[in-house]
Formats: sequence, structure tokens, C-alpha cells
Amino acid sequence: MNVMRTPPTSPINAKYRKILLYCGIPLGVVLLVFLAVFLYYSHLFSRFKKEYTEEAPAVVRHEAVNQRQQVQLNAKYNTIRDVVKNHKKAELKFTSEEFSQLMAYSPETKGFADKAKFWLEGDKVKAELSISLDSIPKMHGRHLNGIFTFSVAIHDRETHLHIDECLVKGRPIDQSYLKMLNSQNLVHLLSRQNDASFMEYIDTLEVADGKLTIKTR
Repeated sequence: MNVMRTPPTSPINAKYRKILLYCGIPLGVVLLVFLAVFLYYSHLFSRFKKEYTEEAPAVVRHEAVNQRQQVQLNAKYNTIRDVVKNHKKAELKFTSEEFSQLMAYSPETKGFADKAKFWLEGDKVKAELSISLDSIPKMHGRHLNGIFTFSVAIHDRETHLHIDECLVKGRPIDQSYLKMLNSQNLVHLLSRQNDASFMEYIDTLEVADGKLTIKTR
């Protein structure tokens, strides 16, 4: 009678099985963790999209400037333009009102004037914004409309931009969503709203005591 025998295990096959075992278990754990993180952020994005974003952008209104303010604004704008155009090294200072008016009425910022209103409070930049979220996955066609508080600074041409607070529909969004927003490239996200090439001329930028100081290079 013929008896079937199990072929002996090859030392090479046993070696590979050990390698696969030692590598496969950690790899499986990593994949499970990645899947859990992916599902968590997918859920987070879905909730954020539903609770805080809108299909239509908000229209931001600006206060009109009187004749005296217009003259002062033109003088300030011409100074900035001269510095940038002729690559002058200078220190420029702005009050909250001047900063707000320049951002609203300068030709370089008119592309997002109906989507952004800026002012200064202490060492923060405040803004009423309507931000397109097209560059964020699963957010195409959605807009984040709210009141933002930013920490902004430029030192040695390195830009720091951080959202400290965001009020949407009159209530602050959860810290988990703020963390998610701050994980994005905010400088790129905001610069997509308009041409921000003038930023390349800034060496340092500081906000303190409700005033903005810019040093150009």
C-alpha cells in the first residue's frame, strides 16, 4: 500500500516564512493603524463639511472711505508701490484702519476684496473671510465663511501663519477642526485667492499693539 508523505520542509522555505512572519506582523499593524487614521479623518472631514462649510461664498462688505481717508490711502499706497517697484529697503507701519483700507481698496488685492476683510487687534490679525476649499480633498465646491483670528509673522522670509480661532455661524469651531485646518498649507491656500507675488519683497512682518510693521528687502 502506498502512503503519501509530506515533503520535508526546505530550510530556505522555512527561512522565508520566518522573514514574512517577522515583517508581516508589524506591517499588518501599521496598515491597521493607517486605516484607523484614514477612517477617523474621513469622518472628521465629513462632519466638518456638513457642519461648517457652505456651497456659496459669503459676500464681505467694507466701510466706504471719505475724501480725507482716500487722500491718505493714496499716499500710503504710492509709498508702498514705490518701495516694491524700485526694490527699496524700507520700514512701513500701518494702523488697523490703514491696513484694513489697503487690503480692501488696493488694485493688487481687489481680486479677493469681496471675500476678505482684515483688521488688527493686539498682536493678532482678524479677518472676515470666505475661503474656497477646492484644494482640500473632499471639499471641492465648498467654502468656509467665518471670522478668523490669525497669528502672522514673517522672519528671514519664512512665513508663519496659524489660525488661533474661527467663528462660523456665530460659534467657534472645535479644536480638532482647527488642528485639521492648520495642518494644511495655509499660505498656499490663501494665496490661491489672489496673486500674492508682492509677498516676495517682505523680509520681516510683525503685528504688535494693533499695528503692522513690514520691513522690505
